Amino acid sequence: MGYQVNSELLQALPFLVTILGMALFAHRVRPPAALARPFVRGLR
Repeated sequence: MGYQVNSELLQALPFLVTILGMALFAHRVRPPAALARPFVRGLR
């Protein structure tokens, strides 16, 4: 038809989709249970 898309927008589209996907996925991920606990060798 008569659409013209800015080439810079098309070049930035993969980056924008990636950032959006990471932002949506980050809300569903829990941090590791042992985060900030010291490692003691031999303890399990």
